[in-house]
Amino acid sequence: MPARIARSAPPRNGNANRLDYSRSRSHLSNNDRVDLYHKFSSEKLKQTVHRQVAGAEAAKSVHGPVDIDSFLEIDCFPGMKVCGVKNERVVNITDLLCRVDPIIIGASKRSERLMYTPLADALNEIAKKAVTGRPLPVKFDVCGDLRPAEEIGGFRTTPDLSIQPQRKRKNNGSSSDYWARGLGVIEVKATEQEDPWYQRVSTSAGEHEFTEVQLKTWNQIQEYAVMAYRAVPRCFLLGMGFFGDVVRFFRWDRSSAIVSDPVYYKLDPAPLITFVVGLAKFANSGIDRTAHASLGTKAELALVHSCYDEAVHLGILLEYTPRRDGDTLDGESTRIQVHPWTWNSSLAREESRPER
Repeated sequence: MPARIARSAPPRNGNANRLDYSRSRSHLSNNDRVDLYHKFSSEKLKQTVHRQVAGAEAAKSVHGPVDIDSFLEIDCFPGMKVCGVKNERVVNITDLLCRVDPIIIGASKRSERLMYTPLADALNEIAKKAVTGRPLPVKFDVCGDLRPAEEIGGFRTTPDLSIQPQRKRKNNGSSSDYWARGLGVIEVKATEQEDPWYQRVSTSAGEHEFTEVQLKTWNQIQEYAVMAYRAVPRCFLLGMGFFGDVVRFFRWDRSSAIVSDPVYYKLDPAPLITFVVGLAKFANSGIDRTAHASLGTKAELALVHSCYDEAVHLGILLEYTPRRDGDTLDGESTRIQVHPWTWNSSLAREESRPER
């Protein structure tokens, strides 16, 4: 049975879509949600329930579809200017994108796995060649077969491709390449019909109905966003959903989720190129640098070990145990910047005057 979702205007109008889970087998009651939130920190829950809640919560505050120009220029990368890409490079990128094909040769079946590597190759080519002389500091990795356990919650799920910062050198023993600590997520489906917003654009009217397959895709993508927010402090998160020959872009922050109109990326790769450039260059890719920065000096590392040892000695913390292979105390530690508050004495005196 399909789930209904009402289309809204773009987020500037302040309207939000509503997903009626009562018409879906994925229904969760309010009591279920409250119970989940109370138990999340202390009990291992079924991942299916976690995924359903992620989808239901996102459906309360989703906006769109938004026309692609407004999505890129207003909602995602306001004020950012993208230089034109040389025609021969666009041709090369288009050729690589045309190799993204889910059709199994000699069979009538489709497999999304056939899309992973060609898609990663095309996106990495955009990162290397879109900006003349300046490779973008991002890379696209296939991670669909990886299922590392999440640090908080312990759920094992992975998007099909991850978007990672392109580091000059890898930190020894660091687990920073874990997909949820990256810059964005990418989900891949073999057919356009698996797009949760199939055949819906910014000018569509009336309510939209999810099929069960589309609802499953929606919940899956929203769970990635939840896990990415748990892993790293973020101002916003970006993502892409490739559904056959179309791509939709996603943007999440702590108050809303925005989805774009579909783009036929093989016919017109320009919006995809703009999105990749913006993701790499705009606002630290959404990562909150004031609350998440790796340790870079011997003094910082020595301080972390000294304080941690003292906390263990006092019984506040247990001995450090890595959650995944390659994790270290150094790699999992973060520098947090605290900006001093400026005291405005004149304003304070004004506010402290008694009323007459």
